[in-house]
Amino acid sequence: MHRAKYQLIKDELLEEINSGLFKPGQKFYSESELKSRYGVSTATILRAIQELVNEEYIVRYQGKGSFVSKAKRNERIIFSETDNQLVGIQSIKMVSCTLENETEILDKLKIQQDGQYYKIVRARYNNKKPFAIQVSHICSSYIKDESLLKSGSYQSLYELLRDSNNLDMYSMPFTQTIDITKVIPQQFSDYLQLAEDTPVVLMRRLTLNNDKEVIEYVETYKTIDTFHIEIRNT
Repeated sequence: MHRAKYQLIKDELLEEINSGLFKPGQKFYSESELKSRYGVSTATILRAIQELVNEEYIVRYQGKGSFVSKAKRNERIIFSETDNQLVGIQSIKMVSCTLENETEILDKLKIQQDGQYYKIVRARYNNKKPFAIQVSHICSSYIKDESLLKSGSYQSLYELLRDSNNLDMYSMPFTQTIDITKVIPQQFSDYLQLAEDTPVVLMRRLTLNNDKEVIEYVETYKTIDTFHIEIRNT
């Protein structure tokens, strides 16, 4: 398939960036240098550079030129979230388990509007003191036996999904966001024994199966003093 000239130029420049020819923050080629090198129009060079800017490989400053981005790219990063300073006995308690059909959650789970999902609210404790509320939303088709879910036979929801659906949730692809918020449902705030306007960590995670179908949408409200993240490269 024929590829546009600007795409070929962009790919060649990207290869040079990824090879380490330029250090992060180093000044990149000027437009005139690239025009002379490739023998093409200014418009073609600008299009190639803009592609690199859009993908955050290049940063442009008016009157100064283009520079290689300082952002880490093509580097493997390990991100881990732990329960910081929790040295006591930890436990989990189911608060509620209901079949629901709120439109917003149906959309996140990609379920038809006449469908249903399980909303499972669990509290996590350290030395009998609650420090997190986890709200899991799972398509009802993944819960084969509701009695097992509600009886507490399984301490871990993921163990239930593994046994009933042969799903290893820990290896499934997911996306997650982490925010600090003061907006928390009142019943959860009361459960965590928070004073008014106390900020908490809000983690939202969407887990997919290998066919890119949504399995679970989770919202976790966690006290800030028990939240810790570690980021390292390999």
